[in-house]
Amino acid sequence: MCIQHSVDLITFQDQSNQIETLQREKELLAEDVASRQSRIDYLQNSTADREVVTRLEARIRDLEAKFDLEQATRSRAEVTELSTADRLEMELRKKVNN
Repeated sequence: MCIQHSVDLITFQDQSNQIETLQREKELLAEDVASRQSRIDYLQNSTADREVVTRLEARIRDLEAKFDLEQATRSRAEVTELSTADRLEMELRKKVNN
């Protein structure tokens, strides 16, 4: 009976140690799950942010293209204006000299 009691005690201690080890592992896994869930949440938000950034970048490119076109149009208009002013001045000189 004493031997059986000793065996039972050793078995109980082993099982108790296994339970403690498993509980620690469970806690570590729970922390890992929480950490990974936090990372998933962050990445999902970042994806939404990236979509917004991509859309805004496209809008910026569109506005830059419009701005470049307006500048080119303005430059051509200024050249045309100067050319027209030069022709008018030349015609006026011809009329004055005649």
